Amino acid sequence: MSSNVDTAITNGMKNVEATIKDTVKNSDFIGGRNYLIGTHNRPTELANTGWTYEYFVIDDKDTLATLSGKKVLFHVDIDSTNSDGAVLGFYSWDSSGNKIELPAETSVKVDKGMIGTAVVTKTLPENLNKLQVSVLGKVQNQSKLFVHNEKLELGPVVTDWTPAPEDTVNTDIIAKSSNYGAENLVINSGHPNSTYGWGYYHTKSEGMDFSVSKPAAFNTNAFLLFNNNKYDNNHPYDNEVYAFSNSFVANAGEVMSYSVSTTSSANLSEIDISFLGKDSEDSLVAAVDLQKDLVLPATIPQKISGTFVVPSNVVSGRFRIDNNGTTNDSASYLFFNEVQVARESTPSPWKSPYPASGINPSITLGTVLTEKDDCLSLSAGTYTVNEKAPINTPTKSLDGAGASWGILIITTLPVGNLKFVEYRDSFGRIATNVFSGNPGKWFGWKYITMVTS
Repeated sequence: MSSNVDTAITNGMKNVEATIKDTVKNSDFIGGRNYLIGTHNRPTELANTGWTYEYFVIDDKDTLATLSGKKVLFHVDIDSTNSDGAVLGFYSWDSSGNKIELPAETSVKVDKGMIGTAVVTKTLPENLNKLQVSVLGKVQNQSKLFVHNEKLELGPVVTDWTPAPEDTVNTDIIAKSSNYGAENLVINSGHPNSTYGWGYYHTKSEGMDFSVSKPAAFNTNAFLLFNNNKYDNNHPYDNEVYAFSNSFVANAGEVMSYSVSTTSSANLSEIDISFLGKDSEDSLVAAVDLQKDLVLPATIPQKISGTFVVPSNVVSGRFRIDNNGTTNDSASYLFFNEVQVARESTPSPWKSPYPASGINPSITLGTVLTEKDDCLSLSAGTYTVNEKAPINTPTKSLDGAGASWGILIITTLPVGNLKFVEYRDSFGRIATNVFSGNPGKWFGWKYITMVTS
């Protein structure tokens, strides 16, 4: 009897919980339900020189079903007294995963030097599978643009800002359960001065490169994937060049977030973003498509983010981004920065993976080795290996050609001839070698198991 009662109570509580969640999600506040999560009623600066933006993505199936085919209003309070103004826009994705703009039917803009409410209306398509609304502005020199009171609601009347019901439900508990704000696992991921910590692969020997540049759309440093080869629909993987991050620990079954800021030339065909997972034997066992065949808006900054579940048997992984080729006979450019992968179920704003003050300036960090350098004859310090494998490098690339990417850390101790060498490559492998004894000798490279606290 007791067991039946307990079961009935448990089922009843689950039904009540489901009803509360459904009520919270779909309830109407005075002024209409706000369908955007994470909005704010205090002016927030969109800080960037050049094009700057704020956007909200809706991918919840129940919410999309509610909005599909309906007339909606997106409105934002904007202070552009010290900027070139801003415009609002709608975007969606087709069945092939391509991002498409949904032209607004009516709009009220906030022009340069004005304060007011920008409004756009749109009757959304049926069967939406994803929706994005964006604020796009332009900031010059020391000018500033502030936005607040963002709201997406069912039409036809603009009403006062209210937070989304989800934003009013115990945000502390939500933050703790999602691990929001977790550590960024990608090194050298912000506004780079070098390609340190990254590797790249090209399918052609010419017309492809990976470097650091400063695109006008960002007005700050970014990685650049250059591709002068035309995209081929019949052989989509023949003309791609891609970059991949350092290896980081990833636990099977856990939810992780990713985000990256991008911009591109008009003739870039499309890009792919993926998570590459490896098992304990350092074998590639999973490739998760985070974005597939994504077409970027030319020369406009685009923030891309989402979450994924780490596949089974995976113990480590890497972030990868591809330039799939040009649409014509001119070179295509893919710029990206502010890359983040974190153990959280909601993407948080980009953060540096470690404080700059924690870097020892005495270490020769960033010294790139060549194929003429000998790993076992260098002075103490930290060195970068960027594709060209030095002499006595312990690992080789997947194709066995002798290329490698990683860092080499050399430590000497003031006791006898003791020298300790550690090599960490971008495939997640860690190897050590020790010079010791009298007479001194190297004891050979040994692989060790990667651990995390």
